Amino acid sequence: MSIRCTLSALFILSALSCGAFFADRDSISVKQSLFNAVDKLSLTRLENKFGKTEEQLTRVMLKSLAKFRKSEERLIKKLKAKDSIAALQKSRSLTEQYDRLSSQIQSPEKFLSENLSGNYIAGLDSLKTLLDFRQSGLKELAAVPRLQGMDDLKKRISLLQVQMNTASTLKKFVVQQQTQWKEQLSRLGLTKELLHFKKQAYYYQQEINEYKQLLNDPDKLAQKALSIASTLPAYKAFMAQNSQLAQLFRIPGANPGAAGGVPGLQTQNQVQQQLQQQLSGAGANSFQQLQEQAGGVLNDMKSKLNEWGDGDGELPMPDFKPNQQKTKKLLKRLEFGINVQSQRSSNILPSTTDIGLQAGYKLNDKSVIGVGVAYKMGWGKNLSDIRITHEGVGLRSFADVKLKKSIWITGAFEYNYQQSIRSVEQLKDLTAWQKSAMLGVSKKYRIGNAGRQGNLQLLWDFLSYSQIPRTPAIKFRLGYQL
Repeated sequence: MSIRCTLSALFILSALSCGAFFADRDSISVKQSLFNAVDKLSLTRLENKFGKTEEQLTRVMLKSLAKFRKSEERLIKKLKAKDSIAALQKSRSLTEQYDRLSSQIQSPEKFLSENLSGNYIAGLDSLKTLLDFRQSGLKELAAVPRLQGMDDLKKRISLLQVQMNTASTLKKFVVQQQTQWKEQLSRLGLTKELLHFKKQAYYYQQEINEYKQLLNDPDKLAQKALSIASTLPAYKAFMAQNSQLAQLFRIPGANPGAAGGVPGLQTQNQVQQQLQQQLSGAGANSFQQLQEQAGGVLNDMKSKLNEWGDGDGELPMPDFKPNQQKTKKLLKRLEFGINVQSQRSSNILPSTTDIGLQAGYKLNDKSVIGVGVAYKMGWGKNLSDIRITHEGVGLRSFADVKLKKSIWITGAFEYNYQQSIRSVEQLKDLTAWQKSAMLGVSKKYRIGNAGRQGNLQLLWDFLSYSQIPRTPAIKFRLGYQL
């Protein structure tokens, strides 16, 4: 766990503990509102959701573990050509380590009783503690069936916590391996061979971070229950004593019923008094100078931690250009949009309007490919002759490549049926379909505070000159991302 996360966790736990001292009793109505909010949670749905997430996480770890193992076997072959003894020792060590990690990933239930101090997921801890708090109220009411459902959900959450802890263990293992290989291969002039392993390690870390963000983002019903719980001093006291956070950091005041602090641990006031006594004869500014020196030492330690990775096994910044889309799920890499293009037959009304729907897939941060369909609507010739007609359809494909900032290069290839449609049978005549090959630029921009994206396209159809009937060579389209 990183130093920043650790300090934040200590601050939160201290705040929770302090709240417990000043609470005489809770409002019965607020407490009942909390219980009602928890009772609205679909325990079966949450259990299935967390179970599915656990299965996905297990597949990700096993797949990544196989990739790491294969990459390291390739590195061992490179090492064997230079130092066969070192390669043999490395191979034996890795076989044992990878087998142990594989067993741990596939059997999380064996590690339920272990301390999960290596990884902390605030969202899971809050939900599990909330269920414990509700169960204490249910026991008073002897609501046995509801207790069983909560026990099943809590076990599922615990298994997911175990897998997240294993994911963190694997990440730390990869950090150690990367450091060892860097030292070993640099002595033999084989540092380039490590790049593939470093890429795999970086993308694995990004994927696990996405799971952390997902698990720290509760659904609306759970969020409402936690919001009510945060106003109850009894819940704060309960969390300060029973949450995973309380188990990780047993600080003075965490248990309101206990007298004194942690045995053998000096308080902050005791440390400051002792320092002031030691420095009393060295001048008025000695204590301040000591603070400044300590700050310098901490900054030096922080820079070293950034070089080696923090306490949670974070990898250092990669020396290659990462693809931020690589670890995202399919739906998060898709973008849907609509665009409009009009052709006027007079100065008042357009004769036709092309309405296109498209779906794009992000290959990386700077390139998108996709397909789409279009419908050409006719409006009539003038104000005295307004008629809605079907003037054509189209099939589209496109590719966008980022040029600079919000400017993109766009290429597209389309098949368009440019005739009035009276029956579906007409569309079966493939000779009536026209080809369009276009190249141009797109300007993408943000719309309002919602973060929606619009785009303007200016395209040149260089096949338009051979089309019959001939269509405009320059096309201007206005788009909007759904």
